Amino acid sequence: MNIHKITQLSIKLGRTQKYKKPEFFYQYIIKEKFISDFFKDLTGKEIVFLCFMASAISKGLDLSKLGDLFENLERNIFTFSISEVIDDSPMETCSSCGGDGEVGCRYCDSTGEVDCEECDGSGKVEDSEGDDINCDNCDGFGQLNCNECNKGYIQCDDCDGNGEVEKEGYISLNVREYVSYDSDIFNDLEILEDDTKIEYDLVGKIIGSELTFEYRHYDTDTDGFTSESDRDDFYFTSMQKYPEFNRSNKGFLMSNLPHWF
Repeated sequence: MNIHKITQLSIKLGRTQKYKKPEFFYQYIIKEKFISDFFKDLTGKEIVFLCFMASAISKGLDLSKLGDLFENLERNIFTFSISEVIDDSPMETCSSCGGDGEVGCRYCDSTGEVDCEECDGSGKVEDSEGDDINCDNCDGFGQLNCNECNKGYIQCDDCDGNGEVEKEGYISLNVREYVSYDSDIFNDLEILEDDTKIEYDLVGKIIGSELTFEYRHYDTDTDGFTSESDRDDFYFTSMQKYPEFNRSNKGFLMSNLPHWF
């Protein structure tokens, strides 16, 4: 990591703002409002350090303390993720009807018509003299509208015509990935096992931390939770000390945290 480059860039960014959190500078960079040769060459880890250092400068950090902050980041940086249950009964496309809510009628082979029983589908019957005449029941067409369906299709029984069924055993999550050097949050999370339900006060502590910012979030469905889960529950998902960072093709940070996919 180029310490001199990060220091100079953090001073340049930090002095343009007043009391901004690290996430502000992350979004500022990702949206490419700040374009320079320095930015284009930054690694994922350098972006993280830059955001924290620029934030500290915007809050009035003495520039002589930047070296101490850099060392603090090197020693204490970690990533973690928490997940919010956004749907405890997610739906998926019904496999029986492909999401249409209807399936082909088995009585008429999806044609919407059945053979006339009076003439066996020929359209003709014999009169009293043995001559063929048009069947009165079907007007000589030999076919009648199927009474079991609507133009060849009936409501799908598996989804009751909705086109979707409950995704059995799954819940939908909004996964939020954070980077931090907040020792209090680290201590709170270190004692937890992965996929442990957490209280709202800890969630609020994470969101309000000046030493933490969210760098990535995504929605996913999972059957990995064995406990009962309700909408708006939060779970601690995973944590990584001394993480590795990369950048996506759009500049967003990626880390080596385990992901829900």
